[in-house]
Amino acid sequence: MRARGTRRRVFVGGGDGALHAVDTATGRELWKGALARRSSATPMTYRAKNGKQYVVIATGARTDAELVAFALRPGSGQALK
Repeated sequence: MRARGTRRRVFVGGGDGALHAVDTATGRELWKGALARRSSATPMTYRAKNGKQYVVIATGARTDAELVAFALRPGSGQALK
């Protein structure tokens, strides 16, 4: 999933305990955000009324399921938890 304004970056859940930002041209990992549980979900993105963009990913299953959100640094494509 490509976040708006991130140019060559996509965010992916790798089936492990992290959300990954990957350079689409080189395949190089640019950033990794720790998750409390494994995820193989497709990340989602949204922009809040305050203008901040967020990347959200579903983790866990059943009673352990949750959504984890990371705020993107403006213009960088890098996330902050």
